[in-house]
Amino acid sequence: MTAYYQGMYPNSEKTTDLKELKEQTNIKTKKDRVYHHSVISGNSKYIAYTENNLGKVKVYLYDVEKKKKKCIYHQGHKLNRINDYGYPLLEWHPSSKMISIIYEKDGQVFIKYHFTDGEKPSVKPLFEVEKITSYSYSPNGKSIVFSGVKNGQTDIYIYKIISNTQKNLTKDIFDDVDPLFLNDNTILFSSNRINDSLNP
Repeated sequence: MTAYYQGMYPNSEKTTDLKELKEQTNIKTKKDRVYHHSVISGNSKYIAYTENNLGKVKVYLYDVEKKKKKCIYHQGHKLNRINDYGYPLLEWHPSSKMISIIYEKDGQVFIKYHFTDGEKPSVKPLFEVEKITSYSYSPNGKSIVFSGVKNGQTDIYIYKIISNTQKNLTKDIFDDVDPLFLNDNTILFSSNRINDSLNP
């Protein structure tokens, strides 16, 4: 399914296994670290990936042309514990000029924007949700659609980047996950609904 949509939108970000990328780059990994999420920018110039070392989490940005990496986000401390690999979440803006990082800190969900041109990063809180499980950008880059958990319910939300506002697209007992923009006005998502209606 991923290959199908990448064929429709060749400039969208690509998600892949970091082990596959090692064959094409000089990215070095360590056996005692967990690399659970990596995304390639739409222009294929950058790779962002996560590294987890017993709860000490880092996000690296790798420049494919320069063959150099730098840490653009870090959180947590190295402890021998059961780790949550649900965060951070990574997605590229359609322009390939910005990588966004969604993470949780002290019970609050945040989104960080890191710019490849050197512009100062910015961080915004995402309210009214306890956890975000996945998200994606609209083709015009003005909105984000995400699957958020609140009071045990998993629903779909639309988030406007410039105004930093969001609203529910679904709000019911069904589990709605993995949203994806088909175009700027149409969103696809997976659900355990018994029919194709948004009504309960």
